[in-house]
Parts: sequence; structure tokens; C-alpha cells
Amino acid sequence: MDTLYYTTENRLSDYVWLDTLLYNCRSGFFMTLFFALLFGCQSENNDGFSTSGNTTVNPDSLTGSTDGDGSGGSTSSDVNPVISGMDGLFADDENGAILEMHVYVEDPQDDLLNGLLEVDYQWGDQTDSTQLDIDGEMVMVEEGELTFIISDVDDSSPYEVFVTVYDEQGNPSDQASTEVLPAE
Repeated sequence: MDTLYYTTENRLSDYVWLDTLLYNCRSGFFMTLFFALLFGCQSENNDGFSTSGNTTVNPDSLTGSTDGDGSGGSTSSDVNPVISGMDGLFADDENGAILEMHVYVEDPQDDLLNGLLEVDYQWGDQTDSTQLDIDGEMVMVEEGELTFIISDVDDSSPYEVFVTVYDEQGNPSDQASTEVLPAE
């Protein structure tokens, strides 16, 4: 029986041949596997791994944004505070006459605390405006109600008060108004 001996030169050429064969087999195998997965894993309605161009994603539905046509995500009416009513009365404190105002508001996000009240008011031929932080001190927060004070008022003149509520996220309510008449 003949014994086959390999020299370094033979071994190198055998390894090169074997390496080339294995490389070609592996490359071909992986390329075949890649194309089989790419083209073979498509569903019949074209929503699998492929993109047919027919199905689009509205970015608003991913972020909850109300930009664009509003067809996805939250709409402004879903997040904005809603003022259901207002009333006020004249009262006295140690500094004189004040106007105590009550705003009845519903907020779907329940985040009025740390929001803002924009208040415009007029009496006689005068007007004034202010912004108040809804912080539990300047504007008292109770369930469904915000209470604030307008100080140094003329308790003999009717006041027209306009209020817009902004929640913590800056979502505004519609402006509401009421007239507060002096006590008779």
C-alpha cells in the first residue's frame, strides 16, 4: 500500500484549494439563504418584510402629535381643559375689597397643577389682565374647580372676567367669561 506524504508545498496548495472551496460554498449558501429569506418571507398582502409602497404610516399616530390632518393620535379636544362654568363674588379681606372667582373646569389629562390661568377683567371704562400660576397658592386647586382672587377691586362696579386655563402641558381651554355684580 502506498503511503501518501504531504510536503509543506502540497499541504499549502491543498489548504488553499480547500479554503477556496469552503469560502465559495459558504458564500453561496449564505447568499442563497439571504435571498430565500428576503423574497420567500413575504406575505400575500405585502405587509411582511417587504415594502410595497402601498401602506404608509402616519407619524402622528406614533407620537400622539396633533400636527397635520389629525387622523392619528390625540386631537386637541382630547387633551384640552374644558371650562364648564364660572362665578364670582365680592368679599373683603384685611387689604380691602376683593373679587373671589371660581372656575369649574374638567381636564382629561388631570394636569392642571403647574399650569397657568390667563385672566382679563374690566370694570367701568378700565381693563386689566394678569397671569397666575396654578400652584395651589395663587390659584387653589380642588377637584373640578380652580379658585383665585383679584385684589384691590371697586366693589360698587360690575366686573366682566375672562379666563383661559392652560394645563401643565400648555394645552389651552376656550376662553370663558362671567359678569360679577356688586352686592345690593
